Amino acid sequence: QGKYQIVAGFRRAFACRDIGLAQIPAQIYPVDPDNPLAAFCLALYENLAHRTFNAVECAEILRKLSAQFRCPADELAQTFLPALGLPRSAKTLDAYLRLAAFDDEQKRHLAGQELPLGLIELLAALPPEDRGAAFRLMTAVNINQNKLRELLTMAEEIALRDGCALRDVLTDPAILGVLAHEKFSAPQKLDTIRDALRRRRFPRLTALEQEYAAALKRLKSPQGVQLAADRYFEDDALTATFRFESRDQLAAVADELRQLAAQPELETLLRLIQGQSQ
Repeated sequence: QGKYQIVAGFRRAFACRDIGLAQIPAQIYPVDPDNPLAAFCLALYENLAHRTFNAVECAEILRKLSAQFRCPADELAQTFLPALGLPRSAKTLDAYLRLAAFDDEQKRHLAGQELPLGLIELLAALPPEDRGAAFRLMTAVNINQNKLRELLTMAEEIALRDGCALRDVLTDPAILGVLAHEKFSAPQKLDTIRDALRRRRFPRLTALEQEYAAALKRLKSPQGVQLAADRYFEDDALTATFRFESRDQLAAVADELRQLAAQPELETLLRLIQGQSQ
């Protein structure tokens, strides 16, 4: 129809118009009107030459290629993922197509961050309702991928055991109260929520830890002698560590260990780690 359409350089064209330029240099490319994908690709590769897309932009590009231009998944994975600087894999493609379906608030937040692929995959794998709860937690405590995975794993195990949804665990009043606490810093909120989830996920282990810590505090342990139990109390023995630089120091430690062995509280510690009632 004797007209041209801008396929790349919209912002530059509008900026020139705004400052009153009547003419600007342009390159004319023949584009088949029956092949809109060619025009889209021309604009895409022109932009890729001078900028990097964020994760949300990559997701929207892949969604458009899939939904509007009907590009098959194999072509998206083999051609467009590498062009966008992403790994060639069906898992990556699935994660980014799911990211495109996130709600607008989530996408606005994520667009301003450098997101590791693992975090995108972690969030994308969640149902929308659970993802909303996880997203609120993530943004409230500024959590990284590994710590978020740890919290979600505990929450998912709790949900499976208790027959509820992940979002029910993450929106428990105790957790919401921590998130709303005005005097807690983000690291304090994270540690408090982690402890709360851990106590709920491992009630017997955390109770045993508290009993063990209280008994150890009551024990009059010699200075320079450290007593330690297995982290998960799977070993029936305590480990004592100490250092010495002379025979006299060793003899003194030996005397202190004999005094330690005579304390009733030591028997309490041993019964705790061996699963015996007091």
